[in-house]
Amino acid sequence: MSWYVLTIPAKQDLTEINRYIIPYNLDADRRLNEKIKQQYKLLADFPNMGQSSDNFASGLRSFLVEDYLIFYFANESSGRVNF
Repeated sequence: MSWYVLTIPAKQDLTEINRYIIPYNLDADRRLNEKIKQQYKLLADFPNMGQSSDNFASGLRSFLVEDYLIFYFANESSGRVNF
């Protein structure tokens, strides 16, 4: 079974996104958070779904969720994905 870890910068990015969206639309913020969480789970199970972003860092991958890019590194030998 695969699993994922949110790095401190990823958590900070999510906090900033929430701070931006919540004043305008709390429901939209909740829906976006759920979509991102579901995408984390899916990418942990299928890490090659995302696009290669080797032009930024070797082994880096990305996946678009609405207007936001999720960047991650997958370690297939351990089954862990770092966001």
